[in-house]
Amino acid sequence: LVYAAFGNKVGLLKRVLDAAIAGDDAPVAVGDRPQAAAVRRATSARSRCRLTGALVADIERRTIALLPVVRAAAGVDPEIAALAEQSEQGRRTGMAEFVAVLDGAGQLRPGLDADRASDIAWTLTDPASYHRLVVQRGWAHEEYAAWLGTALYDSLCRR
Repeated sequence: LVYAAFGNKVGLLKRVLDAAIAGDDAPVAVGDRPQAAAVRRATSARSRCRLTGALVADIERRTIALLPVVRAAAGVDPEIAALAEQSEQGRRTGMAEFVAVLDGAGQLRPGLDADRASDIAWTLTDPASYHRLVVQRGWAHEEYAAWLGTALYDSLCRR
């Protein structure tokens, strides 16, 4: 039944990971969902960063239990390793889209180009930070989301 529905274990894992990232199984990209639209509609850089911190924290809360499974399986299965890399590239692309919104509004810090800003945002939003601060150190989810929004603002935006 699993193979009929998903093709193979990689297909099943991809579907589970996609649903965890999105929060449901609707075929709508994260960038097309209401939380991402709110980031684009916001006018201040601080609001955009705060909303992005909340969006990323919500994704990380839903995916944090899956990531060790994906990492472990990626070490022994090249198809799952490719899936993990694809997911990581998707996160980098999402951060580049966020930075493009800031850049288009003239809100990036002077001297910081969009590619470097995307690298910074991608690094700040690494799920390992959520794991360390929320799971290991006991931060509340909301504290992490607020910290991440502030870190994005402080690292990327003009004053």
